Amino acid sequence: MVRNPCRPQDLADAVALYDDAVKAGNAEAMNRLGKLYETGKGVAQNYVTASVLYERGADAGSAGAIYSGALLFEKGLGVKQSISEAMNWYREAAEAGHPMASRRMGKAYDEGTAVGINHGSAANWYCRAVMKEAAILAHPVIGRSEPELVPVRPVAEQLAMLDQCPDDKWDDDLAVARAILSRQLTPAIKGEAERLSKNMKTTNNISQVLAANP
Repeated sequence: MVRNPCRPQDLADAVALYDDAVKAGNAEAMNRLGKLYETGKGVAQNYVTASVLYERGADAGSAGAIYSGALLFEKGLGVKQSISEAMNWYREAAEAGHPMASRRMGKAYDEGTAVGINHGSAANWYCRAVMKEAAILAHPVIGRSEPELVPVRPVAEQLAMLDQCPDDKWDDDLAVARAILSRQLTPAIKGEAERLSKNMKTTNNISQVLAANP
């Protein structure tokens, strides 16, 4: 029988399993149990408990826990709101390879959020995000088991972002990412990617183009 993680009894099982794994020191279990406390699924919603679990997961090396903790600091849930502290956590998560954290760093550098405006640094972070997204999508296990790491992004947007990458920095990784994303290429997607890429080069602000192309 296929279990449904949305059913109360299965959520209760998940909480028990994650709790055991947390006690055993499993970093990703700390992140997942924290997410249940944050969302109130299977347990009473408790942002403070979620923040404690994320911090433990972060200390244990979970990029997902670091990213989740950053979100709480940005929103002021369970912790004192601090954009500068949130950006510290986003940076740490991005450096650990979390694609959504890398996108957040790119946006921060484009907008000057707790950092100085630097469109070159923004492009680098966006590139790292898309390369990681492509690698996760191509992974036979992670792409299915970690859907929260693979946000649904238009392929045209991702290809356009790769065009902004410094080729001399990530030659091989860029080629692999383009090859993975190009599997979904159609004439329409190609045309849209070229349009977005041109706009990104013209404005020198990837975030601005993404905001105008939801």
